[in-house]
Amino acid sequence: MKQFFALILLIGIFISCDKNVDPTDKIINPKDRLWKPSVHSTKTESSVLLNFYFFPGELVYRDYEILSPEKIELYAAEGQNSGFKIIKTFKNEVPKVYEILNLKSNVPYYYFVKTYYEGVQSQVSNKIMTVPGKNEDGETYVELPGEAMTMPSPNKDESQLVFYNREYTWDNGSYGAASIFLYNALSKKSELIEISSYMPDWVPNSQKIVYCTDNGEANINNYVPQQIAIYDVNSKKSMRLTNGRTFQINPAVSNDGQWIVYGSDKGHENKFDLWKMKIDGSQKTKILELNHTNLAGVNELAMASWSKNDDYIYYGLTSSNAGDNGIFKLNVQNNTTQRVLDTEWMDLAPSLSPDNTKMAFVSLRSGIPEIWLYNFAGKSFTQLTSNQSTLFDFTTPKIEWISNDEFVFGGYSKDGLGKTLIYKISL
Repeated sequence: MKQFFALILLIGIFISCDKNVDPTDKIINPKDRLWKPSVHSTKTESSVLLNFYFFPGELVYRDYEILSPEKIELYAAEGQNSGFKIIKTFKNEVPKVYEILNLKSNVPYYYFVKTYYEGVQSQVSNKIMTVPGKNEDGETYVELPGEAMTMPSPNKDESQLVFYNREYTWDNGSYGAASIFLYNALSKKSELIEISSYMPDWVPNSQKIVYCTDNGEANINNYVPQQIAIYDVNSKKSMRLTNGRTFQINPAVSNDGQWIVYGSDKGHENKFDLWKMKIDGSQKTKILELNHTNLAGVNELAMASWSKNDDYIYYGLTSSNAGDNGIFKLNVQNNTTQRVLDTEWMDLAPSLSPDNTKMAFVSLRSGIPEIWLYNFAGKSFTQLTSNQSTLFDFTTPKIEWISNDEFVFGGYSKDGLGKTLIYKISL
């Protein structure tokens, strides 16, 4: 399977600059580069801890040195993403962390740093956004020993739940494939639906599940098609809804259970457009052709979500051009699009509450993947998670509401052992 998100995120690692240059020595190799930090944050109700790091890959196979800055300026803005002021200057030192205290709860703050070395071009870090407030750690919703659970989708009464297990093995570990399973809340046991299957979504008010699968598909020229299928829980039978040499991703079923929106690379391999079809696989229609100039390959189209009355489809895009990132909504009647969030960050996997008053989504606003909440009426943001609590599973970003104030998602265990389980957040 092609990774749904081929993103390897190195979080919380700091590697010290390997050349401490005497400030009085101004003989510089033209290839030498000034240290350019990346910034991420963790937060409490009244404080923010900034972490400064850079990627180890920058130190591999290079013919230049990393210059330790003579001066670092920390810039901050309160309330809005403008009007930045210097709040701290570091001279001849490279901090690993810096804590900012006595902040206002539920108020957004923005930060970036700038590094200087005489005779070398100054460098500016990524900009981050954080909102001090209560951290929603999330309570365990479902955990099964030995099963890597993520991408949950429960049925209406929460008696059953379909999930994605990316570490499923059989025959004593001789074989393995990411697969989807059905969990029964009464027996607390799960059963296999299909191997080599991914991205499940429960069809509302039914006993059917829609998902992606490449089980049985042939690998030709390093291209394995991925199809959308539907599974009947009662009959335990599945049926393919798509076929051919195309790759489908991220099916999401409308609230009335009649339509499926999904991504497909039909017509241009590995470049995805937005399609929809009836729940029986008929009336396949391209509803949005994307401009693929800057989009990021298989990652470009993230999980979609239907509005309450199925009149809009919300979706996220990722791009090599930060200005093209964002969450958008598509009018189902006339196929026109509108940007929902004006953002310079990577915002993904929007999921609307059943009453359409809130939108949960995944974002790198804080420098690392967290779950955020957007209130439509107040046009306000709440940062729900922070890295010091539940670590969201960014590789499979699916958030599913189970009421107007509760949703479930896949995340890593708090014991640091790398297990994934299903969490619930109650607002």
